[in-house]
Amino acid sequence: MSAALSLPPTPACRPILFSGPMVRAILAGTKTQTRRLVRWPEVESGLNLAFTGLDAGFYCSGVETSGWVLRSRDGHGRWNDRSGRAFCPYGAPGDRLWVRETHGTVHGNGVRVVYRADGDPPMGLDGRPVGGTMKWTPSIFMRPRDCRLRLEVTDVRVERLQDISEEGARAEGVFSGAYDGGGPGPSARDAFEDLWESINGKRAPWASNPWVWVVGFRRVE
Repeated sequence: MSAALSLPPTPACRPILFSGPMVRAILAGTKTQTRRLVRWPEVESGLNLAFTGLDAGFYCSGVETSGWVLRSRDGHGRWNDRSGRAFCPYGAPGDRLWVRETHGTVHGNGVRVVYRADGDPPMGLDGRPVGGTMKWTPSIFMRPRDCRLRLEVTDVRVERLQDISEEGARAEGVFSGAYDGGGPGPSARDAFEDLWESINGKRAPWASNPWVWVVGFRRVE
């Protein structure tokens, strides 16, 4: 099948959304990966994405900028592309991301941006809790100038969701009593499954084992 003619995104710094708990995990240094659904273009008609014989790889061997494709072997053992090329919307190693999170503004003797992940109610300019009900702005509406977290992409790959390891789940920043000294509890992988279901359960449940981007990152000042 012919490759799609779409080109990879070009912005030097891309936005990415994170929930409050994940923002806190990034700030604490315990979250260094995120998994997001892959949307394959031009999927071959009738292709079963759950087929275990499918593999994901670079369109041009070893060339990440060439995009990723799904492929499988034919009756002669040759690999054939089964989708068009997909490019990671979060860029490639070396690219930057700016984090969108729920936020608000505190007025008074000046204006200060506050972040829901830091707690509610936030502190005012006088160092005291803001009275009344804080009007929070959803993360999707954050402007770049209000961003406090910038990340550098360190690694990008494609894999099945359920291929995540215990180490990978820990890098997702999830809570797990199995390794944090809190006594018996679920593994980090079990905790990540619960997190995934809470966010993506309706469109791509864990049991469907979808293809995901695995984006590694580090925080930069």
